[in-house]
Amino acid sequence: MNDDIDRAAYRRGINQALARMRESTRRRKAVRLDVSLATIDNWQSGATFPSEANLARLANASGTTQEAIRTGAVQ
Repeated sequence: MNDDIDRAAYRRGINQALARMRESTRRRKAVRLDVSLATIDNWQSGATFPSEANLARLANASGTTQEAIRTGAVQ
């Protein structure tokens, strides 16, 4: 991850994007994104951040952009 990115904003963007997804449970979101529940937990806590491929899937599944997620500007 680029050190110039605001980690708190990125984490906020991830949580906003996950909330926008149509799937109602974390398990369904994980299945849709092809990641584990632990991965979702790590993203939400800021312990880890999505790979570029996973970020692209998250952006697509939530109807937003990768840049909006990175900057915490998901609407």
